Amino acid sequence: MAEDVPKLFLREIQLGDKANKLSLGSESFVPLKTFLEKDAWQFHEENIAKTFVLVDSIEAGARIYGYVSLTCSAVELEDGQKPTNPVRASNYPAYPAVKIVRLAIDKSMRGHGYGKQLLDFSIANVMDKIMPNVGCRFLIVDSKQESIKFYEKLGFNLVNSEENREADNPMMFIDLHLLSNN
Repeated sequence: MAEDVPKLFLREIQLGDKANKLSLGSESFVPLKTFLEKDAWQFHEENIAKTFVLVDSIEAGARIYGYVSLTCSAVELEDGQKPTNPVRASNYPAYPAVKIVRLAIDKSMRGHGYGKQLLDFSIANVMDKIMPNVGCRFLIVDSKQESIKFYEKLGFNLVNSEENREADNPMMFIDLHLLSNN
């Protein structure tokens, strides 16, 4: 029921935010909660990965219902997936990217569009704040197998190599340059 869904706010993680009630539902998602509880704040403060949380209050100490963590990265693409313009760009072995290192939504909040909201925020953040100032062409994620369809529905593609397709956490990407030209 819609009235049971709390109003959530998206903001940077703050010291004291509560991750202990975050329930992700599957044993395979335990590392996502562990990262949030043990590392996210320090990684955020030390500029290793920036974490943005969905919380029930803008104040510190709020309950976390979901989060996304972003960091700098690069992606190696297969022929047919590499940028073709400018022509010489296809000679590069890797391309600049921002990586979604973690994205999770509490199981009670799934199906309300919060995962898409975090992804849309990530795309907008990169396109508005990074691409105008630093070369960055792609947004990438090492997807859990059970999350591939979620990312595909939102425009991500698998890196097209046999090794990647068979990986436990295959890399997926979206070409932000193509989005910016739409």
